[in-house]
Amino acid sequence: MRQKKIKLTSLPTAYKVLIVICTIILAFLIGSMIGFGVLGDGNPFSIFDSATWKHIFSYFTKGKVVK
Repeated sequence: MRQKKIKLTSLPTAYKVLIVICTIILAFLIGSMIGFGVLGDGNPFSIFDSATWKHIFSYFTKGKVVK
């Protein structure tokens, strides 16, 4: 029995956009975990902590406190 392959051209445009957005978010999360955990010698799962993001964004706000 042959399996039918799903052609990417047969998917509606909204699904294609959703797949691209999900792929970008997943790549960002995995890249952040690798960058923070492996390269930064931290806990990779601490990127899900809001204090970590406040610390990261404080570099872009020129020393202003992010509340």
